Amino acid sequence: MNANYKSIISAISLFFALSASISAAPGDLDPTFGNGGIVITRDSNRYQFDYALGMAIQSDGKIVVVGEGNAGTFNWDFAVVRYSPDGSLDASFGGTGIVTPFGEGGANSVAIQRDGKIVAAGGVGDVTGDDFAVVRLNPNGSPDTTFNGTGRVITSIDFRDYVSGAAIQPDGKIVVAGFADNGSDFFDYVVVRYQGDAPPAACPNPIDCAEFYVRQHYRDFLGREPDDAGLAFWTNEITSCGSDAGCVDAARVSVSAAFFLSIEFQETGFLAYRAHKAAFGDIAGQPVPVTRDGMLQDMLVIGGGVVVNAEGWGQKLEQNKQAYFAQLAASPRFTTLYPQSMAAEQLVDALDANAGGALSQAERDALVAELNGGATTRAQALRTVAEDANLAKAEFNRAFALMQYFGYLRRNPSDAPDTDFGGYNFWLQKLDEFQGNFIEAEMVKAFLDSTEYRRRFGQN
Repeated sequence: MNANYKSIISAISLFFALSASISAAPGDLDPTFGNGGIVITRDSNRYQFDYALGMAIQSDGKIVVVGEGNAGTFNWDFAVVRYSPDGSLDASFGGTGIVTPFGEGGANSVAIQRDGKIVAAGGVGDVTGDDFAVVRLNPNGSPDTTFNGTGRVITSIDFRDYVSGAAIQPDGKIVVAGFADNGSDFFDYVVVRYQGDAPPAACPNPIDCAEFYVRQHYRDFLGREPDDAGLAFWTNEITSCGSDAGCVDAARVSVSAAFFLSIEFQETGFLAYRAHKAAFGDIAGQPVPVTRDGMLQDMLVIGGGVVVNAEGWGQKLEQNKQAYFAQLAASPRFTTLYPQSMAAEQLVDALDANAGGALSQAERDALVAELNGGATTRAQALRTVAEDANLAKAEFNRAFALMQYFGYLRRNPSDAPDTDFGGYNFWLQKLDEFQGNFIEAEMVKAFLDSTEYRRRFGQN
């Protein structure tokens, strides 16, 4: 079947959690998403009626939409569509971004498992009746054949059965709800539960399983699902310890820290942090330049489609950086602080002051001259300051401590159960005391062992 058939008009663009922090006021269309905040995927030559009926957001920011298409007949097509954070179809999903696991029917609910597998639920059938239909897909869009042997399950309940929602329990079981028409006395509630993937016996808390642990780090620190090679490499770093508990503990800490230290994070998340520092300085009354949402959302813009060492990754990263800094320099917040009428000297000095005086006098003078001569744009000047090595060195420990909260705990340092930046300041002091040695400072280990982190995934 032609996978380019779907026409889905995305209200997704209004979904606030994906609006980059460089956008305008809350409620405005996000210009970094699709065409001015709207995505339309259409093949009008094949289908007349197309509907998006359910949506879920992956931990890496990708958008999974389920729905159905119809060519003016009674035959509907069940479809699962995945978009990248910028609204483009994700070609890593089924080759085109669109998967049709059933030849007829429609999907209206979707849930994402902790391991990144996608569960879509809906109905299949024709005018004589409909049945519950559930499909489980691997993160790349292929059927998960560990689920009922084919990746698909059809359950007939009554004369006509309709799905309205699906969810995944903490124990991995899949719950699908809807209603059924028995053909005589209206409709009844229906709830169906399917066996799922229970946590391995050795890992009652899945974060203790090496592969899950590594996969979650890709999500928390890089904002994406792991590539196969990376997942295998980092998992092996832990499993190669065998039953040596001391080795496993040390490997988990080293692997975890490696995600912050990686080229990919340094060039995406840490760059977004430094961009905010250079553009706006620290947040008023706070010792940090950016909130979790602000940094991680910008990281998805800079890192969209980037997998270090994959073919063309450097070019893709450069394209993303150029687009990101252009958008940031054109944002209302930036243009209000630094109007076009501001002299080049004033702009450079203001950015450098935000960055703590990262530029040398020669670098400052050269950047001013380039701006005055038209050789450099305001966006490029901002990028120059954000990428300055002195700024990166000065902010390295601060960003490292901050990412303990952003990545592991998925919150800001002052969010509940904290009330201020006392914890952040404590760990920053420890990191500084040990000259950035996170092992001796025991910072990473402390967050990995914390009750708050572990309760994200289980009870202990």
